[in-house]
Amino acid sequence: MRLIISLLPYFILLSDSYSSLIALVGSHADQDTIRKHFKTYSTLTNSGKTVILCWIPGHVGIPGNERADRVAKAALSLSPVKVSAMDFLPRAKLLFRKEWQEIWNCCDGNKLHAINPTVGVTKQNYSRSRRDAVILNRLQIGHTRATHAHLLGDGEVFCATCYTSLTVNHILIECPQFNHLRQQYNFGSTSKVLFSN
Repeated sequence: MRLIISLLPYFILLSDSYSSLIALVGSHADQDTIRKHFKTYSTLTNSGKTVILCWIPGHVGIPGNERADRVAKAALSLSPVKVSAMDFLPRAKLLFRKEWQEIWNCCDGNKLHAINPTVGVTKQNYSRSRRDAVILNRLQIGHTRATHAHLLGDGEVFCATCYTSLTVNHILIECPQFNHLRQQYNFGSTSKVLFSN
């Protein structure tokens, strides 16, 4: 730490680094910073200016700082502590999962998010057969033969009533053509479970 006070034609350089001040007065300046300051010091003194170097002891007389210095010096003599990588593993897993979740949440058009909104957690419903689980998952992500046949070469399918793109969401929730069936089979509560995160 240094502070330069200019009281023309006097310059006072205040520093808590005793070794830096000694290096400035000496002729052998090895480090770039010392060399730069030594050049400035020489230019000022050669032009008739008076440069006063003043050392300010940084921690002398302050009990808390002196104790901190003693503890820091004592710590240098301690042998290094070995920490197992296994100690860091739970924290690393937590950070990786958080990062993965943020990426998962930000993917545009992420149809699978509807099925599994939380990464690393698989919803298992043992009351359903594998076939029923596959059907529900395909409905949630909107992959059915009726809505995606155009991907196999047929033209894109549109709703004959609404003239919009035919999607699972449109068929099961939006299209007025199927309102009577939704009411008949009480599909309102089922659709909430099917299309909610």
